[in-house]
This record gives sequence, structure tokens and C-alpha cells, in this order.
Amino acid sequence: MFSLDKILCKPYFLTKHNKSMKSVSFGEMKQLLSVSKIFLIMRLCLILFICSVFQSFAATIYSQTTILSLHLNNVPVEEVLNEIEAQSEYRFLYNKRTVDVTRKVSVSLDEQEITAILDNLFDNRQVSYMISDRQVVLNPVETKAIHQQKKEGLRTGSGCFRSECDWGKCH
Repeated sequence: MFSLDKILCKPYFLTKHNKSMKSVSFGEMKQLLSVSKIFLIMRLCLILFICSVFQSFAATIYSQTTILSLHLNNVPVEEVLNEIEAQSEYRFLYNKRTVDVTRKVSVSLDEQEITAILDNLFDNRQVSYMISDRQVVLNPVETKAIHQQKKEGLRTGSGCFRSECDWGKCH
């Protein structure tokens, strides 16, 4: 029989025990192995590509599948956001100085998606939102009037830039 040492040390088809196969030179063997590696890599790439395409079609977005029901009367917006966090996996990010979350609201919605709830909650309130997976970022909307106020609030001044060479030449 064959010993394990002989098989591991020298490829089986290169041994003299196998009379039916011809001996292959090292260069030919190297070329066969490189071609087989290329085909193996191509097959693996094709399989990974097909899997990723199927995964992209099969993926459902959390915001499309989450349905919430809210029934709150005369509560701050912050409490509504806390209730959404309690009923779902959403987390809200906002700055209390720029987004008014102390405003009192009444919400009565049955089986609505998060986008419908937020549209209802911040309708005409100068707040925009962006949903990224399970995080909701609330931002104030800058209107043209706010942008103009910021522009007018900029200070203007005049002066002279000096270098070491022309220190005394400013008017």
C-alpha cells in the first residue's frame, strides 16, 4: 500500500508507482496549477456576485416594514419621539437648541410607517428629518429668510495686511 509520507512529500502522479500516467515536468505542472487557480478565482467571483445580487433584491428596509400606532394627547414632541423609540428600534438624534421638542402636540395614528408619522409631526414646522437604517436625524430647515439673516449678521471690516518688510507702509 501507499504510505502517507510518500503522498504528502511528492504528488502521487509523479511517483513511479503510477505506471498509467506520464511524468509531468515542473514547468507544465506550474502552468496547469496557475490556469486552475484562475478558473477557481473566476468561479468564486461569479458565485459572490450572484449572491450579492440576490441579497440586494431580497433586502427589505426597516423603515418600510415597521408599522407604528400612536395615541397621545397634548404631550411634548420629545415624548412622542420617546414613544416611537419604545415601540420600535429607531433612535432619534437632534439638538434641543435648534429643534423645538417642547412644543405640545396631539397624535392619533393607527398602523402608520415612520415617514407618515414624522411628516404629520413636523408638518410646516421648519424641521427636516433623515432616516438612516434605524437612526433618525432631525435638523432645522434653513429658509431664505434665515439664510439672509445669517448673511447680514456677518461683520465687515477694513484693514491692512502687513508683512515684516512693509510694516510702516499702511495708511
